[in-house]
Amino acid sequence: MAIRNLALCTPRLAAARSHGGLHLRRVNTQHLHTKSVRNICTQHLYATRKICTASTESTRNIVDTVTVTYRGKSFEVRKGAKLRTALLKNSVTPHNEGAVYVNCRGIGSCGTCAVEICGGTVRDDVSNKAPVLPLEWTQAERIRLNFPPHSSPQNQKLRLACQVRCNEDLTVIKRDRFWGQGDLVRENFSDTVSASSLQPLGSLEFIFDREPEAVERPEKPAIRQERANVLVQGLISALTETLRAIGVGGTPLLTEADSVDWPPASTMGELRKRLETDFTDRAYFITGSIDEGIYDDDCTFEDPTVKFSGLQLWKRNLRLLTPFLVNPSIELLGSRELDMADPQTTTNTLYAEGTRLLQCEWRLKCGLKLPWRPFVDLVGTTDYRVVTGDDGSLQISYHLERWNISGVEAIWQIIRPGPTEQPQNKSQ
Repeated sequence: MAIRNLALCTPRLAAARSHGGLHLRRVNTQHLHTKSVRNICTQHLYATRKICTASTESTRNIVDTVTVTYRGKSFEVRKGAKLRTALLKNSVTPHNEGAVYVNCRGIGSCGTCAVEICGGTVRDDVSNKAPVLPLEWTQAERIRLNFPPHSSPQNQKLRLACQVRCNEDLTVIKRDRFWGQGDLVRENFSDTVSASSLQPLGSLEFIFDREPEAVERPEKPAIRQERANVLVQGLISALTETLRAIGVGGTPLLTEADSVDWPPASTMGELRKRLETDFTDRAYFITGSIDEGIYDDDCTFEDPTVKFSGLQLWKRNLRLLTPFLVNPSIELLGSRELDMADPQTTTNTLYAEGTRLLQCEWRLKCGLKLPWRPFVDLVGTTDYRVVTGDDGSLQISYHLERWNISGVEAIWQIIRPGPTEQPQNKSQ
């Protein structure tokens, strides 16, 4: 009788009712007490409602996924995930050989993650049926996939994995050669390849990723600027670590300045003269050849993209980049000592009691040895905080660069194609 009662309801629940898997049917209740029936029905309808509520909440937490098939492997990824990220996080890579280490980390400038995409129609008019979104090439793809070694008509089949998001089940095809521009399709991926070898920079591999839900979210200007600074700093760190990892600049390029035992400066006039010589004779901004005597060993170096301490680390970072520079030049436009009694000087970031300040204005021009031949042209100022040692000697403790453009604009100069014929700089 108890089992039978679980299915009973009042005569008003005449129609069959299905809710959360419990079925309530019309039955003969004339031999049961009305109060007992109502109690039983109320309890079980309440229980059913709880089950359905829990089921609904669970359904809300389910993430839509799609299946990606690539070089013999199939795996589930979140719908809307960047294709490059989805591949890397599943221990495969859209890059061939050395491009695993030397690539743009997802900004769309290097072109090494070019792949062919199958499954549905790549440029389907119905967006919800396309395997990836956006349907058409992004601005980055239009620039990079029309730039050698990619060219028409072969490039029409390609998408950059870092520029598209997974929308439906898809199959990804990768061809051989450094940029994936070859004729041969790459075979199945080796199971012996470790995830760490495919992600040499760890989480920095995904520094330019953004969740699809956040793309349209309005942000305050300060938050946008902070995000931009983080991205720029991440790119600079990624570039430096990539060059270090592949050994570029690993062996210091010794210069004449390295063999000199430089003494500290004894007067501001002497320090300023030696600083000017670093610009005019040694082009220290682009060579790392520097008068070490006028700098404290723990000097802090800061520019719009990065900040760190240590003279030797600064020299190492510069020499990592030197092999990539084409026709570099640094021109000193002027130098001066700031008047510490001037109220305007007290607003300077480096102002501190008991210190002195020097300021140099300069212009940097150089091309970069990258396939798209970018050209950098910067005008900036550098402020130098000078401290006095116990013996009365003077050394620079802080080196602060300011540019006439933002860090983001400077990075844009690096990732955009430069002029076909780059200017030949007269001063080296």
